Amino acid sequence: MNIPLHDPFILLSFPDILTDRLDLENHSLTLCQFNPNGLLLAAATFNGMVLIVDTLTNGITHKLYAHVSNLNSLTWHKNGRYLLTAGSDYKVFLFDFQLNARMEIDFEAPLSCAFFHIDRDDLIVACPIYDTPVAICLSRNDLKHKRVKFTGLPASDKKTVYCGCFSNKYPNTLYLGSNKGLLFTVNVETTEVIETCRATGGASIKSIKQSNCGNYLLINCSDRILRLLSIGGDSGELVENLVKYMDSVERCQWMGCDFSSSGDYVIGGAAQKNSHKIYIWDMQMGNLVKMLQGPMESILDLAWHPCRPLIASVSEYSGIYIWTVTVSENWSAFAPDFREIEENLEYQEKEDEFDNVPISLLLESRKRQRELEENVLVDVVEDSIGDGVFLPRTNLLADDDIAFI
Repeated sequence: MNIPLHDPFILLSFPDILTDRLDLENHSLTLCQFNPNGLLLAAATFNGMVLIVDTLTNGITHKLYAHVSNLNSLTWHKNGRYLLTAGSDYKVFLFDFQLNARMEIDFEAPLSCAFFHIDRDDLIVACPIYDTPVAICLSRNDLKHKRVKFTGLPASDKKTVYCGCFSNKYPNTLYLGSNKGLLFTVNVETTEVIETCRATGGASIKSIKQSNCGNYLLINCSDRILRLLSIGGDSGELVENLVKYMDSVERCQWMGCDFSSSGDYVIGGAAQKNSHKIYIWDMQMGNLVKMLQGPMESILDLAWHPCRPLIASVSEYSGIYIWTVTVSENWSAFAPDFREIEENLEYQEKEDEFDNVPISLLLESRKRQRELEENVLVDVVEDSIGDGVFLPRTNLLADDDIAFI
C-alpha cells in the first residue's frame, strides 16, 4: 500500500481486520516477539527451534537450533542485536546476530522467563521454576558468568514461580511477580527489595508487561483479570491500581497481554478452546473498543508491533495471524477528477464502434476529410471578430521607434 493514498482522517490507531497468515513451513509455534524496530519477528516452535521472520517479505531469514524442548520466553535487546531465549531444557541461550554466535548458560531447573537489562547487554535476569530469580553478569571471554541472587525475596520453597521485567523509565529497577500474588520492586545495583505489595488481591501473577513510556505495568493474573498499575517515585515504586480489564460475560483466562506502541490501548488474548479472540481496551478508560475474532483455533501468544497498529497472534495449528488496519485509498490526491465507483459498470457500446469496415473505405474517408480541411477559406484581409464587429487599425510601433528582432 502507498502511504500517501491513505486518508489520515479515517486511519485507525488499532487493528480491526485479519489480513494475512504466516504458515512458516507448517511449524507448530508457541511464542512470538517483534524486535525493537519491528522489521523482524521471532517465533518459537514446540521442538525448541526459533524462526526469525522478515515482516516485509514474510520470509524466514534465520533458523536457530539450540533448545531441545519448548521455549517459555523470547526477549530482544533494545539494540536489536541480541535475542535471549529460555526454555524447559534448563538452558538459556544468547544469540548474537552481528557475530553470528551464541552463548549457552546452564541451570538446574527449567526456566519460566529470562530478560535483558534495559540499557546493558551484559546483564540478564533469569527466573528458574521453583527457585529464586538470579542476575547474571555475562562475560564475553570467560564461560564462568557471575551470578547474584536478590536479597529480601522469600526463600525458595519449591512451589514459587517468578516472572518479571525491567523498568523502561528507571534502568536499575526490576519488577518481579510470583504465583503467590506478591509483586516485588527490586534495585538491581544493591540486589535489595525496595517494595513488596499484594496488588492482585492474592491471585497468581502469570506475566508482567511494561509500557514504552515506563509509567505503567500490565499484570496478567489467574483470577481472569488484567490489572493496570501506575509507577512513580524516585525508584519506580508502585503508586496505585488504576484499571481492571476483563470479559465480564465469559470470564475467560488470558494467554497473553501487551501494550500498544502508542500506549493508548491494551490487548489480551482469550484462553478459550477453539476460539481466537483478541480484546482491545482503551488504557485509561478501560472500555472495550474492539474485539477481533479469528478462526476456530486457540490463541497461544500475541504481540503488538513496536511502530505500527499491527498485532501478531500465534495460533494453535495454523502459524501466525497478522491483524492490521482497514485502509481506504484516496486516489483523488493524484487525480482530482478521478471518480471512484462502488461496483463494476457495464460498458455502453456505440452503434458503429466495432463494425468491420474495409481498409479501402477508411483510407477514402480520411482522404475526403483531409481535402475538406484544405479547402477551407481563411480571411486574412478583414480585421473582424464575429459578425459585424470590426477592430480599428492601430500602429503597433510609432514612427520614431525601432524594433529589433
